[in-house]
Amino acid sequence: MKDRYSLLKDIQQSLGAFVDKYLLEIIIDNITMVLYDYEVTDRCTDLAVCGDENQKLLQRYAACLYVEGKSEKTIKGYIYRLNDMLKVMNINFKEAGAYDIRFYMGLLKQKGNSSSTIESVRCYISAFYKWMHLEGIIDKNPCEVLKPISYNTKIRHPFSDLEIERIRNSCKNVRERAIVETLLSTGIRVSELQDLNIEDIDFDHKVVHIQHGKGDKSRDTFINSIAVYHLKKYLDSRDDNNPELFRSKTGRLHPGGVRFILKEIESRCGVPDIHPHRFRHTFATALNSKGMQIQHIQQLLGHSRIDTTLVYVSIDKSEIQHEYSRMLGA
Repeated sequence: MKDRYSLLKDIQQSLGAFVDKYLLEIIIDNITMVLYDYEVTDRCTDLAVCGDENQKLLQRYAACLYVEGKSEKTIKGYIYRLNDMLKVMNINFKEAGAYDIRFYMGLLKQKGNSSSTIESVRCYISAFYKWMHLEGIIDKNPCEVLKPISYNTKIRHPFSDLEIERIRNSCKNVRERAIVETLLSTGIRVSELQDLNIEDIDFDHKVVHIQHGKGDKSRDTFINSIAVYHLKKYLDSRDDNNPELFRSKTGRLHPGGVRFILKEIESRCGVPDIHPHRFRHTFATALNSKGMQIQHIQQLLGHSRIDTTLVYVSIDKSEIQHEYSRMLGA
């Protein structure tokens, strides 16, 4: 069991690198006075009982998410994050407080996770505790006191025409070129690219059937002749009968594999930040500059809200100036 002296020593060592000696003494003195009325004991839990209870809660929560219509990927994301908190913290979900959750998020920050990632984690955990509270499993939701974590959204600008040519010229095989052209001409998410099967491409009508988009929603988008040409070239190079559109040596090409390929292309051509989502920005911006209605771009991107689509559309300042001059004669 830790006594007060051991606890104070741990606090002093933890703060020593951030607070000067004089201020640290004041802090320790005040904590000593506050701790006088408290018992200090080690955290003690029965791992077998606690673990079984936690897993039953997660199973029940996953079932509720499924009934609410959440996709399998979304449910896996929630359960993965909650299981990670269990692994790191060794807690009982029903007994955890705001301090425990803050501590877990602090550990994620120490490991180098971005503020946006930690905010996503907070949302996952908060949704779980809100559910437990509404179900009457706990009397109070500890996440109610946790404020959203602010962060700056990274703006991904579309590729210029020159950058696109440099990317194309840096593809070293038919698979890389097919991936690049598919992303450029469809604007699909990397997870949607992963899920595509050959039969999802209507090569004659240049239509791509997205069976499992975000939120497990299906939609159709289109593909241009250049992408069709390079896709057929890639498929002709394969000697297998597997259904997946894009494959690695071991099976279906996963998002991590796509990102790795794009980073390899980035290292060859010198174009910075070659990321799957930047192809979506390029796709949306190109359609908008050619006059497509924003509602139609929204449908092609698979967005449920039009304000999300507006984030993907970058408008050149010269276009704004031209429109201003045309309308006001400046």
